[in-house]
Amino acid sequence: AQALLQSSGATLVAPVCVVSLEDEPGGAGCLLSWRSADGADTPAEGVLHARRVVVATNGWTGELLPELQSHLYPARNQVLLTAPLPAAQDWQVGAFAVDGDAGARELYCIRRSDGRVCLGGARALEPAAAVGSTDDASLSDTVGEYLRRFLAERLPALAA
Repeated sequence: AQALLQSSGATLVAPVCVVSLEDEPGGAGCLLSWRSADGADTPAEGVLHARRVVVATNGWTGELLPELQSHLYPARNQVLLTAPLPAAQDWQVGAFAVDGDAGARELYCIRRSDGRVCLGGARALEPAAAVGSTDDASLSDTVGEYLRRFLAERLPALAA
């Protein structure tokens, strides 16, 4: 990813909190104002002029671009990540989705290139707490317990 970024001539400023995104006069590009995220090793604030901007804001898109609020709904997600798999348990990098039981639905399992497995979803267990939430600092005990139990029961070789 770093080589692609460098070869494209793009500038990455992260992690930051984007304060505003506006068209520059005359259609020359965009003016993006930002401040550093808590704990970020970046300058406190800045302005970036760009011909193009990729909006990769996750659940906060509606806060930055209010015209999209009626089209996009943030949803908190929770995952668990295993230790790297031993070679004997390895499978090809990729993902699969499953329909969980007990109303959990929307489960997915991703084998990452570093050998770890990411299992997530189950937000249907607490729909009022997840849909519409941009609070990524909180965890659901209900969802966490379900994901751990699902891993142990359905994928026991990964749970160890």
